[in-house]
Amino acid sequence: MPKYYVTDGVERAVISSDDPYNAVCECVLERFSTFVVNGLYIVSEKGFDTHPDDLAISSNTILNILVKRKKDGEL
Repeated sequence: MPKYYVTDGVERAVISSDDPYNAVCECVLERFSTFVVNGLYIVSEKGFDTHPDDLAISSNTILNILVKRKKDGEL
């Protein structure tokens, strides 16, 4: 399982997950003490430094994923 480096600009975590979206969801639910509103989560497989292939995942996307999981009974 890949290891992801996830940061919201304030908090950061290293987490193993099957994909970057699940990594951010787990960080939001289990590791971070806050949720970014109208912001971005930066996800990398290389570390916390900036890399050209880092993903910037919107907090709105993560919120939509979590809402769908809640409706589907996954949370």
